[in-house]
Formats: sequence, structure tokens, C-alpha cells
Amino acid sequence: MGKIFRILRIRDKIFNYMPKKVQMLPSSKSKIISKTIYQELFPKELSKSDKRKIEIIEGAIRAYASVDFDSISFDAVATPAKTSRKLVQHYFPDKNELFETSMKLIRAQFQVLAVEAISKAQTPKAQIEEYIRSTFYWAKSQPLHTKAWMLFFQICAQKPKFKNMHAELTKMGEQRIMAMISNLKKSEKIAANELLNVAKNIQRLITGGLIEVCTERNIEDIELVQEQVVKACMMLVESLNSGTR
Repeated sequence: MGKIFRILRIRDKIFNYMPKKVQMLPSSKSKIISKTIYQELFPKELSKSDKRKIEIIEGAIRAYASVDFDSISFDAVATPAKTSRKLVQHYFPDKNELFETSMKLIRAQFQVLAVEAISKAQTPKAQIEEYIRSTFYWAKSQPLHTKAWMLFFQICAQKPKFKNMHAELTKMGEQRIMAMISNLKKSEKIAANELLNVAKNIQRLITGGLIEVCTERNIEDIELVQEQVVKACMMLVESLNSGTR
């Protein structure tokens, strides 16, 4: 457990974010980011301008979830944020900056769920399984975020900056998975390259399952895909013992 959370702390420092107890902002029905996340990016006592920035970011996420990148105007962000185009451009004159900030907030919200899932698990095996399930719980509970994240995948193929950002996030995920597998297999001598290969393949299965849920399945199929991915991932983990991989 200690090794897992040391890796998590390294990740959190990179993103200037450390998960705490999740609370929702007042009138949470209209909010799509937890209060905890905002408190890591803005002062604890939010100013009027900070609150306006939050509304703009939430408007951006809603816009990203519903249209393609090329058609996203400042007006498209301003409308769901209930503000003006001029004010959006005042706080975020660069569309790339607004997109990057929005994607980091989405990722941070997902990480809260992942860390909570790992923390609640009672055994090393359960930690891996619940970490995998947390992705699908996020997809079900945050559909706007999930749709916007699909757009992020598309943008990664177009813009090197976001491709590098995604590569960094993927590497962090691999390190987390490696740490959990090491904890499960601590009595066995497993080569680092073997651990990395399994971690990469688990990451691919999770990402593939997420894309399948978003692009091929209905909402009621999420748990089915989830358990199929969990089963496939745990087969990979167990293959480290048997050498069948």
C-alpha cells in the first residue's frame, strides 16, 4: 500500500493536486466538478472572478462534450457557462489553454474516483479490480466528462502538445498499475519489464473498454463491459505466475 500511494503522491504533485474528501459545490445539480478539485486550483475563498472562471470551464466542458473541436467557438462555451463571449476571452484568450485546463479538471475528477476505489479495497487483488471498475463508474456517473475525453483522444492525434500530455498521463497510469501488481505479487520475483508489459496491456484493455462503452454500447451495457475488462486484466496478472502470457 505504501508504495502505491508514494506513486500517487508523485502524480499529484505534477498536477498540483492531491485528492481529499470529495464534496460538491452548492447547487451541485448544475456542477460537474467537485469542490475539492476547484480548491486545489483556486483559493479556498473563491473570489467573484474565480467563480466566473469555474463557470466558464464548466461551460467549456459541456461544449467539448457536444461538438467537435473545430466548431467550438467562444460563443459555444459562453452559452452553457451563462456568460458572455467577451468574458470567456478575457479569462481564456487562448482556446488551447482553455481546452488543456478543462481536460486536466476532467482527469482530476476521474483520479478522485480511482484513489477512493483503491483506498476502499481490502486486498491487493481487490485494489486492482476496483481501480479498473473506477474507470467505468466514472464513465457512467460523468457522461459529459466522458464525451469530452473522447474529443481529447481526437485532439491528441492532431496536436503534439496534447499527445505528449496524454503520453504522460498514460505513463502515470502504468506506474500505478505496476505498483498494485507488485503489491499483489510481492512474494514472487518478477522482472520489471514483465510488470511493465502487463501494466501496459491492462491500460490498453481499460482504454479499449472505455472507448467501446462510449462508441458502441448503450449505458446499460457499461457493467457488462466493465466485468469483461476486469476478467481479462486479472488473467494477465495471473499469467505472471504461470508464464502463459
